[in-house]
Amino acid sequence: MRVDPASRDRASQAWARRRLAVSAEENAGATIFSSGSGEPPRVVVIAGIHGDEPEGVVAARTLLDDGPPTRGTLTIVPVCHERAFEAAQRSSPEDGRDLARTFPGDPSGGATQRLAAVLASEVLAHADVLIDLHTGGRHYDMPLLVGCADVDERPEGLRLARAFGAPYIWVHERWSPGRTPALVAAAGGVPLYVEAPGGEQLDGSTVRSYRDGVSRVLCALEMRAAPAATDPSPGSVVLTGSGNLDDIAVRTDVPGLFAAARAAGERVAEDETIGILYPTTGSDPVPVVARDAGVIVYLRKSARVDDGTALYAIAPVRE
Repeated sequence: MRVDPASRDRASQAWARRRLAVSAEENAGATIFSSGSGEPPRVVVIAGIHGDEPEGVVAARTLLDDGPPTRGTLTIVPVCHERAFEAAQRSSPEDGRDLARTFPGDPSGGATQRLAAVLASEVLAHADVLIDLHTGGRHYDMPLLVGCADVDERPEGLRLARAFGAPYIWVHERWSPGRTPALVAAAGGVPLYVEAPGGEQLDGSTVRSYRDGVSRVLCALEMRAAPAATDPSPGSVVLTGSGNLDDIAVRTDVPGLFAAARAAGERVAEDETIGILYPTTGSDPVPVVARDAGVIVYLRKSARVDDGTALYAIAPVRE
Protein backbone atom coordinates (compact mmCIF):
# COMPACT_ATOMS: atom_id res chain seq x y z
CA MET A 1 0.00 0.00 0.00
CA ARG A 2 1.45 3.37 -1.04
CA VAL A 3 0.75 6.44 1.08
CA ASP A 4 1.12 9.92 -0.39
CA PRO A 5 3.75 11.87 1.63
CA ALA A 6 1.48 14.91 1.91
CA SER A 7 -1.35 12.73 3.19
CA ARG A 8 1.03 11.14 5.68
CA ASP A 9 2.05 14.57 6.97
CA ARG A 10 -1.57 15.64 7.42
CA ALA A 11 -2.39 12.39 9.21
CA SER A 12 0.59 12.67 11.54
CA GLN A 13 -0.44 16.19 12.56
CA ALA A 14 -3.76 14.81 13.81
CA TRP A 15 -2.06 12.72 16.50
CA ALA A 16 -0.98 13.92 19.92
CA ARG A 17 2.27 12.19 20.82
CA ARG A 18 3.20 11.58 24.44
CA ARG A 19 6.13 9.82 26.03
CA LEU A 20 5.16 7.50 28.89
CA ALA A 21 8.18 7.06 31.17
CA VAL A 22 8.49 4.33 33.77
CA SER A 23 10.63 6.61 35.92
CA ALA A 24 12.61 9.82 35.56
CA GLU A 25 15.87 7.96 36.15
CA GLU A 26 15.36 5.39 33.38
CA ASN A 27 15.22 5.76 29.64
CA ALA A 28 12.41 3.22 29.45
CA GLY A 29 8.73 3.50 28.71
CA ALA A 30 6.45 3.71 25.68
CA THR A 31 5.29 6.29 23.14
CA ILE A 32 1.54 6.90 22.95
CA PHE A 33 -0.39 8.41 20.05
CA SER A 34 -3.92 9.71 20.66
CA SER A 35 -6.47 11.38 18.44
CA GLY A 36 -10.14 12.26 18.59
CA SER A 37 -12.57 14.04 20.86
CA GLY A 38 -11.49 12.51 24.16
CA GLU A 39 -15.01 11.12 24.55
CA PRO A 40 -16.28 7.51 24.26
CA PRO A 41 -16.00 5.19 22.56
CA ARG A 42 -12.37 5.08 23.62
CA VAL A 43 -10.47 2.46 21.65
CA VAL A 44 -6.93 1.47 22.58
CA VAL A 45 -4.73 -0.47 20.13
CA ILE A 46 -1.49 -1.87 21.53
CA ALA A 47 1.33 -3.97 20.09
CA GLY A 48 4.86 -4.98 21.00
CA ILE A 49 3.96 -6.58 24.32
CA HIS A 50 6.38 -9.28 23.17
CA GLY A 51 9.54 -8.17 21.42
CA ASP A 52 9.58 -10.93 18.79
CA GLU A 53 6.21 -10.08 17.22
CA PRO A 54 6.88 -7.37 14.61
CA GLU A 55 3.67 -7.55 12.56
CA GLY A 56 1.53 -5.93 15.25
CA VAL A 57 4.08 -3.14 15.68
CA VAL A 58 4.05 -2.29 11.98
CA ALA A 59 0.26 -2.55 11.73
CA ALA A 60 -0.18 -0.20 14.69
CA ARG A 61 2.17 2.32 13.11
CA THR A 62 0.38 2.19 9.75
CA LEU A 63 -2.91 2.96 11.50
CA LEU A 64 -1.48 6.40 12.22
CA ASP A 65 -1.64 7.13 8.47
CA ASP A 66 -5.44 6.85 8.54
CA GLY A 67 -5.86 10.02 10.59
CA PRO A 68 -8.25 10.67 13.48
CA PRO A 69 -11.56 8.90 14.07
CA THR A 70 -14.76 10.68 13.09
CA ARG A 71 -16.02 10.30 16.65
CA GLY A 72 -14.71 9.00 19.94
CA THR A 73 -11.04 8.58 20.87
CA LEU A 74 -8.35 6.33 19.40
CA THR A 75 -5.11 5.65 21.28
CA ILE A 76 -2.28 3.63 19.75
CA VAL A 77 0.84 2.26 21.45
CA PRO A 78 2.93 0.60 18.70
CA VAL A 79 5.64 -0.75 21.04
CA CYS A 80 4.65 -1.44 24.63
CA HIS A 81 7.85 -3.21 25.68
CA GLU A 82 10.69 -1.32 24.05
CA ARG A 83 13.52 -3.21 25.78
CA ALA A 84 12.17 -6.59 24.67
CA PHE A 85 11.56 -5.21 21.16
CA GLU A 86 15.13 -3.91 20.92
CA ALA A 87 16.40 -7.33 22.00
CA ALA A 88 13.94 -9.12 19.65
CA GLN A 89 12.89 -11.46 22.42
CA ARG A 90 9.66 -12.41 24.13
CA SER A 91 10.55 -11.41 27.69
CA SER A 92 12.42 -8.58 29.36
CA PRO A 93 16.21 -8.70 28.92
CA GLU A 94 16.44 -7.01 32.32
CA ASP A 95 14.50 -9.28 34.64
CA GLY A 96 13.30 -12.12 32.41
CA ARG A 97 9.61 -11.35 33.01
CA ASP A 98 6.92 -11.71 30.37
CA LEU A 99 5.02 -8.40 30.23
CA ALA A 100 1.92 -10.22 28.97
CA ARG A 101 1.72 -12.10 32.28
CA THR A 102 2.47 -9.15 34.58
CA PHE A 103 -0.58 -6.84 34.60
CA PRO A 104 -1.67 -4.84 36.56
CA GLY A 105 1.99 -4.62 37.59
CA ASP A 106 3.60 -3.08 40.64
CA PRO A 107 4.93 0.52 40.77
CA SER A 108 7.55 -0.54 43.34
CA GLY A 109 8.50 -3.84 41.66
CA GLY A 110 11.06 -4.75 39.04
CA ALA A 111 11.43 -3.21 35.60
CA THR A 112 8.65 -5.21 33.92
CA GLN A 113 6.30 -4.81 36.87
CA ARG A 114 6.78 -1.05 36.82
CA LEU A 115 6.20 -0.88 33.08
CA ALA A 116 2.99 -2.90 33.42
CA ALA A 117 1.78 -0.60 36.21
CA VAL A 118 2.33 2.53 34.10
CA LEU A 119 0.63 1.04 31.03
CA ALA A 120 -2.25 -0.16 33.19
CA SER A 121 -2.92 3.19 34.82
CA GLU A 122 -2.11 5.52 31.93
CA VAL A 123 -3.42 3.56 28.94
CA LEU A 124 -5.50 0.47 29.69
CA ALA A 125 -7.58 2.09 32.43
CA HIS A 126 -9.07 4.40 29.78
CA ALA A 127 -10.08 1.69 27.29
CA ASP A 128 -13.72 1.07 26.45
CA VAL A 129 -12.41 -1.32 23.79
CA LEU A 130 -8.94 -2.86 23.70
CA ILE A 131 -7.33 -4.48 20.65
CA ASP A 132 -4.06 -6.21 21.64
CA LEU A 133 -2.03 -7.28 18.57
CA HIS A 134 0.14 -10.41 18.95
CA THR A 135 1.57 -13.23 16.82
CA GLY A 136 3.03 -16.64 17.56
CA GLY A 137 6.47 -15.06 17.91
CA ARG A 138 9.75 -16.52 16.77
CA HIS A 139 9.11 -20.18 17.64
CA TYR A 140 5.39 -20.80 17.13
CA ASP A 141 2.66 -20.59 14.54
CA MET A 142 -0.94 -19.64 15.28
CA PRO A 143 -3.78 -19.19 12.79
CA LEU A 144 -5.10 -15.69 12.21
CA LEU A 145 -7.63 -15.41 15.02
CA VAL A 146 -9.28 -12.89 17.30
CA GLY A 147 -10.03 -13.76 20.91
CA CYS A 148 -12.96 -12.42 22.91
CA ALA A 149 -15.03 -13.17 25.99
CA ASP A 150 -18.02 -15.48 25.63
CA VAL A 151 -20.31 -13.74 28.11
CA ASP A 152 -24.05 -13.67 27.40
CA GLU A 153 -24.71 -10.37 29.12
CA ARG A 154 -21.88 -8.62 27.23
CA PRO A 155 -22.20 -9.71 23.57
CA GLU A 156 -20.31 -6.68 22.30
CA GLY A 157 -17.01 -8.55 22.31
CA LEU A 158 -18.29 -11.24 19.96
CA ARG A 159 -19.88 -8.60 17.70
CA LEU A 160 -16.60 -6.72 17.38
CA ALA A 161 -14.64 -9.96 16.94
CA ARG A 162 -16.89 -10.82 14.00
CA ALA A 163 -16.35 -7.33 12.61
CA PHE A 164 -12.56 -7.85 12.70
CA GLY A 165 -13.03 -10.58 10.12
CA ALA A 166 -10.41 -13.18 11.09
CA PRO A 167 -10.91 -16.78 9.89
CA TYR A 168 -11.17 -17.92 13.53
CA ILE A 169 -12.79 -16.44 16.63
CA TRP A 170 -11.72 -17.95 19.95
CA VAL A 171 -14.22 -17.27 22.72
CA HIS A 172 -13.31 -17.78 26.38
CA GLU A 173 -15.43 -18.16 29.48
CA ARG A 174 -12.88 -16.20 31.49
CA TRP A 175 -9.65 -14.28 30.99
CA SER A 176 -6.35 -15.58 32.34
CA PRO A 177 -4.88 -13.43 35.14
CA GLY A 178 -2.00 -11.09 34.35
CA ARG A 179 -3.12 -10.42 30.78
CA THR A 180 -4.27 -7.12 29.31
CA PRO A 181 -7.76 -8.49 28.46
CA ALA A 182 -8.34 -9.49 32.09
CA LEU A 183 -7.45 -6.00 33.26
CA VAL A 184 -9.71 -4.22 30.76
CA ALA A 185 -12.61 -6.64 31.30
CA ALA A 186 -12.43 -6.17 35.08
CA ALA A 187 -12.90 -2.42 34.55
CA GLY A 188 -15.97 -2.97 32.36
CA GLY A 189 -14.27 -2.63 28.98
CA VAL A 190 -14.42 -4.93 25.95
CA PRO A 191 -11.09 -6.63 25.22
CA LEU A 192 -10.00 -8.32 22.00
CA TYR A 193 -6.66 -9.88 21.22
CA VAL A 194 -5.35 -10.97 17.84
CA GLU A 195 -2.92 -13.74 16.91
CA ALA A 196 -1.28 -14.84 13.64
CA PRO A 197 1.64 -17.00 12.47
CA GLY A 198 5.04 -16.03 13.81
CA GLY A 199 8.53 -16.22 12.38
CA GLU A 200 11.72 -14.30 11.71
CA GLN A 201 10.39 -12.51 8.64
CA LEU A 202 7.92 -9.62 8.64
CA ASP A 203 4.73 -10.96 7.04
CA GLY A 204 3.07 -8.21 5.00
CA SER A 205 -0.20 -10.13 4.67
CA THR A 206 -0.53 -10.26 8.46
CA VAL A 207 0.13 -6.53 8.69
CA ARG A 208 -2.62 -5.86 6.15
CA SER A 209 -5.02 -8.21 7.91
CA TYR A 210 -4.41 -6.44 11.21
CA ARG A 211 -4.81 -2.97 9.77
CA ASP A 212 -7.97 -3.89 7.89
CA GLY A 213 -9.39 -5.74 10.88
CA VAL A 214 -8.89 -2.81 13.24
CA SER A 215 -10.46 -0.51 10.63
CA ARG A 216 -13.51 -2.75 10.44
CA VAL A 217 -13.86 -2.67 14.23
CA LEU A 218 -13.72 1.13 14.14
CA CYS A 219 -16.40 1.12 11.44
CA ALA A 220 -18.56 -1.17 13.58
CA LEU A 221 -18.21 1.36 16.41
CA GLU A 222 -19.14 4.17 13.97
CA MET A 223 -15.74 5.77 14.47
CA ARG A 224 -14.90 5.57 10.77
CA ALA A 225 -17.19 6.69 7.98
CA ALA A 226 -15.52 4.72 5.19
CA PRO A 227 -15.30 0.91 5.05
CA ALA A 228 -11.97 -0.90 5.20
CA ALA A 229 -10.04 -1.42 1.99
CA THR A 230 -10.77 -5.16 1.89
CA ASP A 231 -13.75 -7.29 2.74
CA PRO A 232 -13.66 -9.49 5.84
CA SER A 233 -13.57 -13.26 5.79
CA PRO A 234 -16.91 -14.66 4.54
CA GLY A 235 -17.32 -16.47 7.85
CA SER A 236 -15.36 -17.22 10.99
CA VAL A 237 -15.01 -20.61 12.65
CA VAL A 238 -15.84 -20.16 16.33
CA LEU A 239 -13.59 -21.96 18.81
CA THR A 240 -14.15 -22.37 22.53
CA GLY A 241 -12.22 -23.21 25.66
CA SER A 242 -9.42 -21.70 27.65
CA GLY A 243 -7.15 -19.25 25.89
CA ASN A 244 -4.40 -19.83 28.45
CA LEU A 245 -1.75 -21.56 26.36
CA ASP A 246 0.42 -21.93 29.45
CA ASP A 247 -2.15 -24.44 30.74
CA ILE A 248 -3.54 -26.18 27.66
CA ALA A 249 -0.39 -26.62 25.55
CA VAL A 250 0.91 -30.20 25.28
CA ARG A 251 4.59 -30.34 26.24
CA THR A 252 7.41 -32.76 25.60
CA ASP A 253 9.06 -34.54 28.52
CA VAL A 254 12.30 -35.22 26.64
CA PRO A 255 14.64 -32.93 24.68
CA GLY A 256 14.97 -33.46 20.97
CA LEU A 257 13.97 -32.23 17.53
CA PHE A 258 10.31 -31.75 16.61
CA ALA A 259 9.01 -32.00 13.05
CA ALA A 260 5.41 -30.81 12.60
CA ALA A 261 3.26 -32.84 10.23
CA ARG A 262 0.26 -30.49 10.33
CA ALA A 263 -0.20 -26.72 10.20
CA ALA A 264 -1.69 -24.17 12.56
CA GLY A 265 -5.36 -23.67 11.77
CA GLU A 266 -5.90 -27.24 10.59
CA ARG A 267 -8.70 -29.30 12.07
CA VAL A 268 -7.59 -32.64 13.55
CA ALA A 269 -9.25 -35.67 15.08
CA GLU A 270 -8.34 -37.22 18.41
CA ASP A 271 -5.20 -39.42 18.16
CA GLU A 272 -4.28 -37.95 14.77
CA THR A 273 -0.55 -37.43 14.28
CA ILE A 274 0.54 -33.81 14.61
CA GLY A 275 4.29 -34.35 14.33
CA ILE A 276 7.28 -36.50 15.16
CA LEU A 277 9.71 -35.98 18.06
CA TYR A 278 13.28 -37.20 17.57
CA PRO A 279 14.83 -37.53 21.06
CA THR A 280 18.42 -36.35 21.43
CA THR A 281 19.14 -39.56 23.36
CA GLY A 282 19.09 -41.44 20.07
CA SER A 283 16.05 -43.48 20.99
CA ASP A 284 13.30 -44.19 18.47
CA PRO A 285 11.22 -41.31 17.08
CA VAL A 286 8.00 -40.65 19.00
CA PRO A 287 4.74 -39.77 17.21
CA VAL A 288 3.07 -36.70 18.75
CA VAL A 289 -0.69 -37.20 18.53
CA ALA A 290 -3.68 -34.99 19.22
CA ARG A 291 -5.16 -35.56 22.65
CA ASP A 292 -8.44 -33.97 21.60
CA ALA A 293 -10.33 -33.10 18.44
CA GLY A 294 -10.42 -29.50 17.26
CA VAL A 295 -8.33 -26.84 15.55
CA ILE A 296 -4.59 -26.46 16.07
CA VAL A 297 -4.24 -22.99 17.56
CA TYR A 298 -0.59 -23.23 18.65
CA LEU A 299 2.17 -25.22 16.95
CA ARG A 300 5.91 -25.37 17.50
CA LYS A 301 7.80 -24.37 14.36
CA SER A 302 11.38 -24.33 15.69
CA ALA A 303 12.83 -27.83 15.59
CA ARG A 304 14.94 -27.85 18.76
CA VAL A 305 12.97 -28.50 21.94
CA ASP A 306 13.88 -29.03 25.59
CA ASP A 307 12.16 -30.94 28.34
CA GLY A 308 8.94 -29.00 28.99
CA THR A 309 8.76 -27.18 25.65
CA ALA A 310 5.21 -26.66 24.37
CA LEU A 311 4.55 -28.54 21.12
CA TYR A 312 0.92 -27.76 20.31
CA ALA A 313 -2.45 -26.70 21.63
CA ILE A 314 -5.92 -27.52 20.31
CA ALA A 315 -9.19 -25.62 20.74
CA PRO A 316 -12.54 -27.34 20.23
CA VAL A 317 -14.92 -26.05 17.56
CA ARG A 318 -18.25 -24.70 18.71
CA GLU A 319 -20.74 -26.61 16.60
